[in-house]
Amino acid sequence: MLGPGVRYLDAFYLADRIAIEGLMRLGILRKGNIEKLLRTAVSKAFFPHGLGHHMGLDVHDVSAKPILSFCGGEEQSMIEFSEKSPLRLTNEFMAPCTSDAAPWQPGTVITVEPGISFSRYALETVHLPNPEVSKFIDEEVLERYMHVGGARIEDDILITKHGYENLTLTPKGKEMLDIIRDGAECHHGNGCPFSMDAVRRS
Repeated sequence: MLGPGVRYLDAFYLADRIAIEGLMRLGILRKGNIEKLLRTAVSKAFFPHGLGHHMGLDVHDVSAKPILSFCGGEEQSMIEFSEKSPLRLTNEFMAPCTSDAAPWQPGTVITVEPGISFSRYALETVHLPNPEVSKFIDEEVLERYMHVGGARIEDDILITKHGYENLTLTPKGKEMLDIIRDGAECHHGNGCPFSMDAVRRS
């Protein structure tokens, strides 16, 4: 769905749905269909960040709203607020994903970096104590995945007139796992910085 006229918010909604579907297949999420789970925002326990951000000289300042949060009636900067309470992120921290952020235009460069996180601190401190969230989580199944920690894969995307161009050449998925596990060669050709020859030279 990447292309001109698309909002970051809509792309985030799609990524959120895909994340929930995957967590349901693993058995981590239960007791509800996909539409119900989307309404509960339970995925924030595992997908707490936005989908990405713009790239350029001022990469995050892309919404009509300031990137600020409000706590106790006091306006605080994002840095000050996140240092005091790193888990209490509000929508203001996801400025590219707000409804009033401009849709992508040809020439826009963005990151698309979905991910899943298994943070014991975040889960045990914030999410599992909340019965409206924990009732959808199978803690026994979740425990089997806690050692994973998480994964987040980034692509840098150029929005073009008719779609997009992926500027990232990094191997992903099975290809990257093969390189890590077996020392297989990258298939991006000579000069790829992720080939085993390049790794040996580094």
